[in-house]
Amino acid sequence: MKPSDTISRQGKAQLLSLTERYKVKADIITINDAGYIVRFDKKIPHIGNIHGDGASHYGKWDWPESYAPVICIDADDTIFDYTGTKKLRLQKYSEHIQTAFGNAIAPKVAEQLMKMTDRFARWLDGGATMYHISAHQWALGWVTAELTALEGQNPSDAEIEQWLHTIEQQFEAVKDGSSTTETPFSFEGTSLVIEPTISYVDIADVFNPVFAPQRYHDVLQAINRIASEQARVVVYTYGEPSFQLEKLLRLHNELADIGYDWPFADILLTTEPKGQFAERILAVSHQAIPIVKQDLFSDDPHLFILIDDDPKQLENFMLHETAIQKNSGAHLAVILSVKNNAQGEVISTPYWEAIERSLPHPQRRVPLVNGGSNPPDLLLQFYWTMQDGLHVLQAKETNPTIRHTLQLQQAHFASLFEQCLSSA
Repeated sequence: MKPSDTISRQGKAQLLSLTERYKVKADIITINDAGYIVRFDKKIPHIGNIHGDGASHYGKWDWPESYAPVICIDADDTIFDYTGTKKLRLQKYSEHIQTAFGNAIAPKVAEQLMKMTDRFARWLDGGATMYHISAHQWALGWVTAELTALEGQNPSDAEIEQWLHTIEQQFEAVKDGSSTTETPFSFEGTSLVIEPTISYVDIADVFNPVFAPQRYHDVLQAINRIASEQARVVVYTYGEPSFQLEKLLRLHNELADIGYDWPFADILLTTEPKGQFAERILAVSHQAIPIVKQDLFSDDPHLFILIDDDPKQLENFMLHETAIQKNSGAHLAVILSVKNNAQGEVISTPYWEAIERSLPHPQRRVPLVNGGSNPPDLLLQFYWTMQDGLHVLQAKETNPTIRHTLQLQQAHFASLFEQCLSSA
């Protein structure tokens, strides 16, 4: 990915060019100015290829597809280890600084420059603060060029510290519009404009790791199994759309190379909180995109589950529960994805515990452990959440035919839960 002269949110044309570059057939639906739905031009297996044997397995639905659960799973730090790539990014930049300057520049300078340029690359866009990777590339390339000029003057450690402080102040002034110093950056609305005279060191290779995070094999294996259980599985990811899509297209091709089916029917790319975007999809699709409504928010009773490692996204999702359930047959539930630390202990989430107490139906908010767990951990939570949600749907259903369909589903997932429990 190369920086461009103006850094702003990418549009549909740029997303389509990405699918062409990675040779993935997909349709892209624009949802107002809030995001996109990427729909894959292929049939999604109902019986997932769990073992990666190179074959596609298709099965028959035991209930109408409009009753099928919709399972939305977050990408960063849920499907793959995005946070871990930041350490690799810093490592590559530190190596670049070491190669260019040797011992003349202390190792901590690389870390300080990475942090301040990362902060500079985040600004309010679409109602939330968003990371813009192209802005980060430009900013880091520029400060590296400035550091090169400074190093030629044989600066003292104190002079380098003062220089770092000055650079950080310049970045802050550009962002808040108070800059009186000539810099190669300026803002026009939510777009960062790069002056053509900018001095720049090409450090694009430093960012290569963030486009290919290490995938959580156990989680993907479990997702493939879930996709085989007559469920529609989609990726639901927040962030700059082209950056998020490129990471997922790379994953798509990696899985194809090792013989795995791609289990996801759609990718939801949102630039606003996930509950808000889900409600927006429902409003738009109800009038203009009926096939999206039928697949995601049909009027028949079905579960709509979000799996995410960010408690704030799950909270926002459930805050839109009433509006979504009022205008569709969807029954919302969430699963919190948490991680293990180096000692194998679950990382504490006090914020999640607080909102769990404040929202109704806390039993539907079930932690799962990934990034070092086994597939049964995710599957157990999924099957348990399915049973619980289907029980709620049955309790309020008056049509005996529909209730029978829901009972079939509940029995199906109860059986899977017991099987999974016995093998865990």
